Amino acid sequence: MSALTILRCDDCFGALTVNGVLLNDDWVCAYDLAPLLDDADLRGGDRLIPHATGVVAYARRRTVPRIDLPLWIAGPPRWDGVPQSDTPMGLVTNVEYLRVNLGIASQAGDGTVVASWARPDGTTRTAAVHVISPLRVRPRNREFAQAVLTLSLPNGRFT
Repeated sequence: MSALTILRCDDCFGALTVNGVLLNDDWVCAYDLAPLLDDADLRGGDRLIPHATGVVAYARRRTVPRIDLPLWIAGPPRWDGVPQSDTPMGLVTNVEYLRVNLGIASQAGDGTVVASWARPDGTTRTAAVHVISPLRVRPRNREFAQAVLTLSLPNGRFT
């Protein structure tokens, strides 16, 4: 049986790096970054003044959105480029690498890590993110697994 790799990760919305881990590579692919385009809801609003015309405007603040990003994870190649002869073990190794290095439920500081979004127009946006645990992984065969990575953005968006 031949080893499969992700031949081309769809990068129509750019590439995402979380805590130094590139999620658009030949072993992992965040294949739908469209949710990063969504803006967070706003909270706050105007207050009515009894017996008066008009309202008093109060500041609006962004809520903290939760973003689910689907991932494909491949068994071969391994995250560090080392050839992997045991495909299922390569898949396990890659999933474990993501769990350890993405900052999932990080105990360091307040759990905030940096995410960088290289957009198709050549600009880069960054955000402080919390990687919400757990990384939900569903193997599809001996060589590939689908996963969902959930991020929360305390500042509401990438800037």
